[in-house]
Amino acid sequence: MGIAWPPDGTPILMAVLTTKQRQDAPADHPLVAGTAALLAAELVRPGPAGGTR
Repeated sequence: MGIAWPPDGTPILMAVLTTKQRQDAPADHPLVAGTAALLAAELVRPGPAGGTR
């Protein structure tokens, strides 16, 4: 979980849930980091009328 603070100042909670077949399987850190990066990039992508999303 994380909180993103976009330019307009409205906080957005981001959560990524992963599952594994085995309890001792390695953590999914790259998957979580990649998903967070995609979400963050979407927050700063230009939206309608030149604003951010």
